[in-house]
Formats: sequence, C-alpha cells, structure tokens
Amino acid sequence: MTDLSVVVLTWNTRSLTLACLTQLQVALRDVRRRRDWSSEVIVVDNGSTDGTPAELRVRFPEIALQENQANLGFAAGMNTGLQKASGRIILLLNSDAFVGAATLEACMDALSSCEQAGIAGPRLLHPDGRVQRSVHSFPGVWDELLPRFLREIGHSTRERSGALAGPRFLPVEALRGAVLFVRRAMIDDVGPLPEDYFFFLEETDWCWQARENGWQVLLVPHAPALHLLGESSKRREPARTRIEFQRSLDLFLRKNRSESSARIVLFLRIVRGVLSGLFELPVAAFSGRARVRVKARWRLLGWQLRGRPASEGLAGWNGEPSDRSSS
Repeated sequence: MTDLSVVVLTWNTRSLTLACLTQLQVALRDVRRRRDWSSEVIVVDNGSTDGTPAELRVRFPEIALQENQANLGFAAGMNTGLQKASGRIILLLNSDAFVGAATLEACMDALSSCEQAGIAGPRLLHPDGRVQRSVHSFPGVWDELLPRFLREIGHSTRERSGALAGPRFLPVEALRGAVLFVRRAMIDDVGPLPEDYFFFLEETDWCWQARENGWQVLLVPHAPALHLLGESSKRREPARTRIEFQRSLDLFLRKNRSESSARIVLFLRIVRGVLSGLFELPVAAFSGRARVRVKARWRLLGWQLRGRPASEGLAGWNGEPSDRSSS
C-alpha cells in the first residue's frame, strides 16, 4: 500500500495549482529521501474553464488527473479523487495551500503514533506569517450568541500556546479543510466526505462523524502550512458565498444538533444581519468594501425571506477564472 496519497482539488485556479504542485513535488522528494515513504498525487479538476487540465498534462504528465465535467462542489469533487487514492494516509490539499516535507512528516507521524487519530492538520499561516484560524468548534446556538472575538480567543490561544509550549499534537473538535491528513481506516469506517454539502462545513461534518465513531481529530501545532486565502469564492462572489454558507450551516445544525437549534440560529443570523447592514449603511457611502458587504448582507436577507431557493448560491455558478492574467 502507498504510504501517502495527495488529492488536490482545483477549479479555475491554474497558476496556483501549478505552484502548489511544484512545491508539493519538492516536499515529496525530500520525504522519500529521508523516510523512504512512497507517495502518489491525484489532481481533481472540477470542470475548470481556464485551461488547467491541458496545462497539467504538459507540466506534470506523471500526476494522475481526474477531470470532472462540471463543478461538483468540494466534497463530491474530493471524493472522486479519494476513490482513486491507494494510500494508508490521504492528504486533502487545496490548490491555494503549500506544505513542506517537515509538515508532511509531522502530520503523518501524529496519525501513526495515535491509534485512535483519524484526522490531523497543520497550523495554517498567512503569507506574512500571521496565524490563521486552523481550528474551530462545532456550530451551535452558543456560537451565535457569543461575539466572534470571544469565540476565537480560545482557539487562537490554544493554537499559539500549543505551538510554543511543546505538545506534538492537540485533540480538537474540527479542523479547517485546506490541508487535511486522513487515515484510510477512518474513511473506511465513517465513509467519504458528505456530499449533501456543496461548499462549506463538509469537513466539519466529517470531523463530527469521525468523533462520533470514536476517532480523534488532531491539530499538529509545530507543523506549519501556508494558505493563501486569496482565491476564495468570498472574494469572487461574496453574496453567493454568504448564501452557500448559510445553507451549509442550516444543514449541519439539522443533521447534528436539532431542528430547533437550526431555527434559533437562523433567527439570530437574520437579526444580526439586519442590524449589521443598517450600521454599515453610513460607512458604505464612503467605502467601496463596505458597499460590497452591505449589498451581500441584504441579498442574503432577501434569499432568506424568499424561502431560501435552491437556485441561488455557489452550486451551478460558473464564475470567472481567477487567473485572468494568464487566461
């Protein structure tokens, strides 16, 4: 069995994907030399229109390429790659994330050293070295009642103290899915990523199901990974992104919490959205970024008041290629 399978999902991020794979191959060569671990790389193209598949065939002919004819979403797209993966550990890697050999080794060692560990992830960093939010708790009513800065204090403190104090890994509730190491046995037990999510919270639901089945989710604080966050759907289509997140949040709550929790959270989010939109209206007169936020908030509110039609959101949206300069 292969030691490590890497599945990279891409959709209209050609230049980023090429840079990600270039860095990845260097890291895998170093790991092979130091540990003699075997590896394979599978790229899943989710119906890109920016020429990504053709460029990959030329630049990386040795890499397995899965071409989907449409944007299937994160979970369904990744799952087509998981079906081809043969590794005892599988790395799910965003095309805007970059990992080095030391991080590959540390996260694989964490899974190997802890029998009940099913999922592990590194500490995500911005390009300037700032720590991203790599860990989060499961959504619920309490999260909506607490101000955001209070919700994040515990996560940020734990991530930073873990990186400084010395533990090799920390058990957590859920990890951000940009760089996710998963044990094959956990997938066999729990199943693949839940495809009822198109985008957002599919990895959170996966972490929930893993923990429900007795698996641990680990943060490896000494293992850094760069996550650009520059090509996200939020930058390209903020209103659709807010709608899709709300749809995923509602699905998560109904599946894993309760119907009443989903209704309470929806009410709280509508109230907060209205108040925030009203508060930002004066600022929007002088700030283009504020105008974008206000427009997205009111469009989200309109979607909710219209009964949350399935036709709106990110599913089915063709979008614009992010690599405009190279298209």
